[in-house]
Amino acid sequence: MGRKLCEHGYSERSEATGQCLICHRISSAKYTEKNKHTTVFIEKRRAYKLSAASKAARNVYMKKWRAENKEHVRAYEKEYKAARPEKVKEWSHNTYIRSDKDERNRKERARRRRRPSGILAAESKRNKAKRLHRYPAWANKKKIDRIYQLAAWASRFTDEPLEVDHIIPLQGKMISGLHVESNLQILTRSENRAKLNRWP
Repeated sequence: MGRKLCEHGYSERSEATGQCLICHRISSAKYTEKNKHTTVFIEKRRAYKLSAASKAARNVYMKKWRAENKEHVRAYEKEYKAARPEKVKEWSHNTYIRSDKDERNRKERARRRRRPSGILAAESKRNKAKRLHRYPAWANKKKIDRIYQLAAWASRFTDEPLEVDHIIPLQGKMISGLHVESNLQILTRSENRAKLNRWP
């Protein structure tokens, strides 16, 4: 014989509450309405625990507690390391790799900042052309970089920024050009936007 249906026509029950889904929602809503002040307090406390103010307060408390209980902290760390040598070794290795990577990223950012204006744009376009297979091996990198540098330098003295455009687009509908010095021209931003992906 099957299980008796509830007033909403469901036979399946939750093992935790013994109610169907609809009955459980209705009883939860009734409980929330009856204990509104308690539930509001619980929600506020839960929101505070997840807030930045709570994390900041907890960090201040833990910092103060560690300063007052240095011997206890030192003994716990020693016991933890002795009980989990493999985990400590892995953690130290990951920390070294992460710090080494951060140092390499810092040096790369510093190297980028030292480069002349326009070189970053030239590198970005060159990488895009390589992905599209539009950057031939015989292209003159120095001349291309000089064109981008010239556009960046001239932009300081114009009302509208200057951009480097491909005369024959790299992704044209009928024909596609190459990322070489003879296929580059300097246009204003409005002219470049009006030209779009067309070959004049």
